[in-house]
Amino acid sequence: MKALALLLLLGVTSCTAYLYAYDPIIDWVGLNRTGPSLEAVATSRGTATASVTVPAPPPLPSPPGTSATTATLTKPPTPEPSLSMASTQSAVMPPSSVTENTPKPDADGFTPPTFLPLEDVVKNWTQVPVTAFPREVRVMKSVEFVTVLSGGNKMSSKVPAGSHVQAIEQEGSMLVIAMSVSSPARVQVLMDDTDFKAVLTEAYEQWKLSITERSRKSHLAMLAARKRAANSPTNKAADAPGAPTRNAEGTYDMLLASMKAGQVTDITPQNVRKWGEPVREEMDGKVYWMITVDVTVQTAFGPIDAQAVAHIHDGKVEKWLYTSGEEVP
Repeated sequence: MKALALLLLLGVTSCTAYLYAYDPIIDWVGLNRTGPSLEAVATSRGTATASVTVPAPPPLPSPPGTSATTATLTKPPTPEPSLSMASTQSAVMPPSSVTENTPKPDADGFTPPTFLPLEDVVKNWTQVPVTAFPREVRVMKSVEFVTVLSGGNKMSSKVPAGSHVQAIEQEGSMLVIAMSVSSPARVQVLMDDTDFKAVLTEAYEQWKLSITERSRKSHLAMLAARKRAANSPTNKAADAPGAPTRNAEGTYDMLLASMKAGQVTDITPQNVRKWGEPVREEMDGKVYWMITVDVTVQTAFGPIDAQAVAHIHDGKVEKWLYTSGEEVP
């Protein structure tokens, strides 16, 4: 009983001390009587958590026409080659239509002409120059020619594969062929049923060699003419007695008469681009007045520019020569 009474007395004393003596003592010491509330603790913890939480990265933009989910699961596409890479590749592997680099001049200063690929000249075999015809070709299949005789009768003639015929003209992908240029019996065959492409390719290569050689000879002739003119400046005597004179149109009646008479067929008044001045020269023991004309002449593979010289002796045109030395047809 004494112990129970002692405990009750101690409890009453503690409560009284807490109620009436605790606050003054705490205030005298300078301590905070109460700690943070549960709400403050919760708020503090939430703030701390927010300060260390790393925000999630924004989702990658999805390609047009796809959902975000699809975009995140789809493997990124392989990047396309850059423009600089594409340019380098095209420079290393140029297309077949690109022409070769212009050749450098040789020791005489002559620069060989450059030529288009044959495929460009014939427009991929859709437009062969008409000047390339007629041309002898070989047929790969047998062909039957039919000739209509007087009275409506017909006569046929069959040629076996491997026979040679004349390609007269082109009509689209077809060739008009005949047994001879003058033969009236003609028939259309596929171009690929003949060796026309191979024949024309070989002819074009030979033509390029011929034109290059002609250009080289013309260049050398020009150099020689300049040297002669430098050594004999009196040769240029357009106003000297006996020199051919220009007419009111700036041409030469003597040269026009020569063309009209059929002395040349490659040169006509229409394809002369420039009429030169008369030059007096001695050649092969004769004294000539020479007039150079710039012309555009037709060849099997199109027009080319050239120079021709009219040799005038005793008041008439004796001959026409290209500056390469070839006689003008």
